Amino acid sequence: MAPTLKPEKSEKNYELLAIFAGSLKESVFKKELSKWEKEIQTLGKIEYKAIWEDRPLAYKIKKEIMGTYFICHFSADPTKILEFENTLRLDSSIIRHLIYATPKNYKWREYETIDLEHDPHKIVDESADVPVEKKIEKNVSKKTSKPTSNIDKKLDNILDKL
Repeated sequence: MAPTLKPEKSEKNYELLAIFAGSLKESVFKKELSKWEKEIQTLGKIEYKAIWEDRPLAYKIKKEIMGTYFICHFSADPTKILEFENTLRLDSSIIRHLIYATPKNYKWREYETIDLEHDPHKIVDESADVPVEKKIEKNVSKKTSKPTSNIDKKLDNILDKL
């Protein structure tokens, strides 16, 4: 009988995005954050982490309109991720979370403060400093006022004579 070989432990790279409730007091948030960092360190090695405080949510989640984002890149054994995700799901201070495996070549891009200050509801054309919606309306009105085919030209001439 041939001996069975144990598979080597192969760690994968993961990214965790967890949104903590915005209504948490700062002391409670720091306590929860350190708890989760220790939990991740038991799984593997933390390679990068970022905290985005007091960010508006796109829609209400569990009656919260603000949240603190915790983003963490770590390596861990894939067999332990499901159990880790279940513990995240049960924590009441975390209103949303997402864990996904990142590719081997994945590089984290450090966000600048200007990226985090972006207001998705205010779309501005940076070259002209004019809202994009107004620019589009002007272009649409110009296009509709000019006839594009011979039939349109003839109809415009008939209508002008009336």
